[in-house]
Amino acid sequence: MGRVRNHFKRSLKLIQGNVFWNVFMFQLLCASREMKTLFAWIPWVALLISHVGGYRFLEESCSAPKQYQSQNETLQQYATWMAYIRNATHYICTGTLINKDFVLTTADCVQGHDELFIGLGAYKKTEPAQMHGVSHSVVHSLDYSGSLQNNIGLLKLSNSVDYNERIQPICINLDKNWQIAKDLKTFGWRPKNNKLHAIALILSKQCQLNLNADSDPKNICAVAKSRRASCHLESGAPLTSVVNDQSNVVREVQIGILKNAKINCNDQFAYIDLSSYVEWIEATVKRFDIKNHPRIPPQQPIVPKEPNIELNQGRWLYEKCQGYTLSSKLHARIYGPNFSGQGWFITDRFIITNAYKLPDNAVSLDVGLVGTLRRYDEFRVVAVFKHPQFSDDFKNDLALLKVNKQASIDNMTPICMPASTNYEPQEESSLITFDHVQTEDRMTIYPKPASVENSRDCSYRIQNGVQPNQICVEVPSRVSRNYGKSGDVLAKKIMFMGQERLVLVGINSYSTSGVQVFTNITSHTDWIVNTVSFN
Repeated sequence: MGRVRNHFKRSLKLIQGNVFWNVFMFQLLCASREMKTLFAWIPWVALLISHVGGYRFLEESCSAPKQYQSQNETLQQYATWMAYIRNATHYICTGTLINKDFVLTTADCVQGHDELFIGLGAYKKTEPAQMHGVSHSVVHSLDYSGSLQNNIGLLKLSNSVDYNERIQPICINLDKNWQIAKDLKTFGWRPKNNKLHAIALILSKQCQLNLNADSDPKNICAVAKSRRASCHLESGAPLTSVVNDQSNVVREVQIGILKNAKINCNDQFAYIDLSSYVEWIEATVKRFDIKNHPRIPPQQPIVPKEPNIELNQGRWLYEKCQGYTLSSKLHARIYGPNFSGQGWFITDRFIITNAYKLPDNAVSLDVGLVGTLRRYDEFRVVAVFKHPQFSDDFKNDLALLKVNKQASIDNMTPICMPASTNYEPQEESSLITFDHVQTEDRMTIYPKPASVENSRDCSYRIQNGVQPNQICVEVPSRVSRNYGKSGDVLAKKIMFMGQERLVLVGINSYSTSGVQVFTNITSHTDWIVNTVSFN
């Protein structure tokens, strides 16, 4: 027995010196020749492992909440890893940032959506610190099909996150056998003020028995610690617990995911138990790791180029605007909180779009390139310029966005715009609009001859005044449902120096009563040129 004690003491010193566990276990087993003696030590070994054994996190720099004085500051700390998931029109569900590239949520949230956006670092839901697109959606490999089982998914961000004070990952413990604390928390945004709130929960044995009788046993059941009048939780909301790691640092660890949205906090809460899925989460993240799985380059790679804009030096706002098809033009997808729109590059740094409903806060806007693999958040907007006479009744419905870097893609250019109102083309041509028709494998753009209606007849037809700097175009027959959206272009093809070019004439503000109302770009040439030149 003394021999066993001596080996145990030596092993304990090794463990305290951070030597690997297998050294300790090997020495303990070798020291015992009698099984009874070994079994007598098992409870002590288990206790030692529970206290000395360190946690292994998916992201080592994960959430370590600071001790703030106010409740709001504490919630702002929790918001650093909260994520909301939406499409172009509305919010869908909740998720959590688990590393620089992935958001964790339910499979329900991942499936059935063609284009998703993720807001990060939002203490107030309408004011995220960053917006990101999604490049890949991954559901659990055990063929989730709408049931409660394996209802877990991952969304890969189109660009990696840079951690800062407002954006940090939550901890995911990769050890499946750790003990869950009794006191838990879950999170959501209040519908009235859109601010994050936390709900204290406790484990419920009776709730667990009821839940296991009807569904997948890989779950956690909890109830509110105190009765509440109401709450609002979306599917994908996290269930968290606080742990002290081996360095005695307090960390917030996610242990579950809410399966279904909740509006009554006094019901039982059913959460997916993450301990059953940590191996899949780790394997999926590693599969997309840039070191092991390099990013697939876009079909039309963005190539940095040296500045080469000679504004107001020639006939065009941007001289290198060659190309006579709309598909050859740099088409911008603009998105932000509760906003999605389109625009067109008129230089390699400036986009023209509608001012109507466009957010004034440049930081909240991101831009992707339609028709490329960089369609989500390739660019950050650094400045928003709305026309000084813009009004909400679509007068002067024009805005310019300046992005953080130059746009340059092989065989794609900004759309042409004359640099002066005095420019007369060598050869006039008819105006054209465009219909974007979705086929099985791609979007095809068809030009349509534009039939211009005079302002008087148009005003009578739409029962609204038409301004001198607006153009009314009759909607042609046999067009797709994609035709006539805000931001669509009115253009014409002209010959210049022996080459045909596509020239921007108008931006569609709205469509009604079979008529499109365009803002006439040529009427605002001076404002556009001056804004681009001095910014």
